[in-house]
Amino acid sequence: MHAKLKRTMDAAEIVSRWMEQPLGKREFEASRDAGMSPTAAEILPALKHPNSRIRFDCLGMLDHLADESSLEPMISAARDPMPRVRRMAVHALGCQRCKPSALCSDLNAVFLPIAETDSAWRVRREAVISIVQQPASDRSRASLAHLARYDPHPKVRKQAGWAFRIQTGQGWSYGHHDRPRPEAKGRRSRT
Repeated sequence: MHAKLKRTMDAAEIVSRWMEQPLGKREFEASRDAGMSPTAAEILPALKHPNSRIRFDCLGMLDHLADESSLEPMISAARDPMPRVRRMAVHALGCQRCKPSALCSDLNAVFLPIAETDSAWRVRREAVISIVQQPASDRSRASLAHLARYDPHPKVRKQAGWAFRIQTGQGWSYGHHDRPRPEAKGRRSRT
């Protein structure tokens, strides 16, 4: 068996085994912190697997395991032919709070083109969520303002409006833990 294919298949086996375990986010991160989970390097080859479910699950794990060596393969996965894989790649790149350390200080060069051009509205919306977690720039604010007004999908427009308000200092962000969360008005409790 070709060495590259063997690495892909071995990594896919690791991903599959871990996805069979009924671990929640906290349990998975506790395993990672205890050195009991696979490393990002061990599962990265699974991003080349022909099965989109394996690629999706690998990115879900990378959301919690990624390090700087994961950056380029995850950026490549953001161009996957399957929309749900692209969405998970964008999420895994953008969500910094689940990782042991931040990946990069600015990924807007990746997220802005996706938010502006991806064919799947869910991928565009995930890119908008990721943009708001990046440093604000004139380009990001202009792009968000444009998306809030002109994106063809109402959920992307709504998310972009929220993100624009955050980047212009007019709103509250889940990424700002030093601010108290505003109380939800008019919402019923789920309990």
